[in-house]
Amino acid sequence: MTQQYLLKNNRGDSMIKVLRESKETTYKYSVYQISRNLEKLKQEEDKEKYGYEKHYMFRPFEELEDGIVDRKLYIFVDDGEVQGNNVHDACEELFKKYNSGNNPVRMRSMSVSDVIMLYSNGKVTLMYCDDIGFKEFTSNETGW
Repeated sequence: MTQQYLLKNNRGDSMIKVLRESKETTYKYSVYQISRNLEKLKQEEDKEKYGYEKHYMFRPFEELEDGIVDRKLYIFVDDGEVQGNNVHDACEELFKKYNSGNNPVRMRSMSVSDVIMLYSNGKVTLMYCDDIGFKEFTSNETGW
């Protein structure tokens, strides 16, 4: 969207000034967080299978086995719309929103291991909140 402003120069002549062209996209989004209860059940399965409990919540992407984000551990916590120049900008805006002092929903603050699903122009993008920034991942056979 182009923003235009009507200005007057020092002679009083009117002129239109184009300030900037915005390339922001509106994304619909859903936020998912690991459920403590579902993680506990998975840890019990892991203990039987591997002899030890694995931890899933707050794990950086690089520590996930084969980069698989297990959908069965996650619950839906919120959705809405957000603006951004790209998916990373949109995720950063959501990170700010959910980590501000006035978080609008009853959920813990956004942190490592949370997932944002972005929808725009018929495309779905999955983003993993990593220890630094966000990592795009594909659904594969994980149920996303």
